[in-house]
Amino acid sequence: MWTRKAAFTFTGGIALILIGMMITNNQMMILGLALITFIVVNSWVSGHGDIEEQRTLSADNLYKG
Repeated sequence: MWTRKAAFTFTGGIALILIGMMITNNQMMILGLALITFIVVNSWVSGHGDIEEQRTLSADNLYKG
């Protein structure tokens, strides 16, 4: 599951690469590649987060319905 920040960063990187290719701007392509590389390296290093559900139930709510 991707976070919203990672999805926008990846999409922005793809957009910068494509726009940079259309107008032949190397700086835009390098910036887009840097954004994509940041996402890829970060996902390799940190992996994915495991989300655990933790909540306390009172005795009254535990035996309801």
